[in-house]
This record gives sequence, C-alpha cells and structure tokens, in this order.
Amino acid sequence: MLLNSITAKMADAIIEGNQGEDSVAAVEAELAAEPASAESIEELVEVVEGDNT
Repeated sequence: MLLNSITAKMADAIIEGNQGEDSVAAVEAELAAEPASAESIEELVEVVEGDNT
C-alpha cells in the first residue's frame, strides 16, 4: 500500500514537471516570434522586464 502511494506521488510529480516544460517551450516560442525593439532607455527597460504587474 505504501509503495503504491509513493509510486503514484512520483508519477504525479513527473507529469507536472512535463507540463511545466511544455509551458516553458510555449513561452519561449512566443517570445522568439515577437521582435524586440526599443528606441529609448524606457522602452528598452519595458522590453527586457516585460509587464510585471
């Protein structure tokens, strides 16, 4: 019984980890598709920091 519980928790952790990798890949692809350009220091800060609200 204890072994089944441990195995189930490990499987859940692996699945959650894989889902995180998928979302990271999606964000990286989205950022790569957007051209980052700035004409002033303020715009550069906004491009680098993004929307932190």
